[in-house]
Amino acid sequence: MGEFSRDFSNENSVAKFAFEKDLLTGKMLSHLYTDDRIKVEGFETIENRYDNYFDIVSSNIPFGEISVFDANFMKQDKLHRELTRTIHNYFFVKGVDS
Repeated sequence: MGEFSRDFSNENSVAKFAFEKDLLTGKMLSHLYTDDRIKVEGFETIENRYDNYFDIVSSNIPFGEISVFDANFMKQDKLHRELTRTIHNYFFVKGVDS
């Protein structure tokens, strides 16, 4: 969040979001950035309404052969279902979709 601290007060309807899965880190972000929207939940729970919503997505993408369960991805095409097999591919595409 700190890297995106530019003063947006003169711009219309600019909001900063953070999605943090870890409870402690999410609570810390909530207290540090009181004007921003901090959601303490996993990236895989972000609703479809946020598709094509964000101008910038920044993430510390985790890497590994770890599968992710995303109910929305399971309802989409075969490619999206396949992307849930590795966490880094999933995070990259989820960020692009968002």
